Amino acid sequence: MGKQRHEQQQVDREAPAASEAEPAVQQRGEDYNTPLIIIYGMIFAVLIFVAVVVMNGFFHQMQSAEQHRKYYAQQPQELLDIRSQQQLRLEGYSWVDQPGGMVRIPIERAMQLTAAELAAQQRAAATKPAAAAAGSGQVR
Repeated sequence: MGKQRHEQQQVDREAPAASEAEPAVQQRGEDYNTPLIIIYGMIFAVLIFVAVVVMNGFFHQMQSAEQHRKYYAQQPQELLDIRSQQQLRLEGYSWVDQPGGMVRIPIERAMQLTAAELAAQQRAAATKPAAAAAGSGQVR
């Protein structure tokens, strides 16, 4: 029995009493400053949100710049060739149908000829009624 008592005393010395353990836990819980932790957490959340918004804007700006560089800044060689051919057709002379006598002329010259032809038709139409009235011979 003496041996059991000795072992019990050793266990009692090693394990603190329940009343001694509780104040130590309570004292550790009082070390935390909960309002300060909440404020830091909110500030961190706002900073993360601002960083995400800024990075999103930066991404869209870079995407737009890359799209402009790829699609609008450099024109494909095929498109440049087609445009130069069209420009030659608009500004140059060439045969459309040589046996039929049909030629292609620059657009500026075609507009000048069309305007002159319309002016001549208008002058002819204006002189016809006057000549028809004078040629009828009706005297009052």
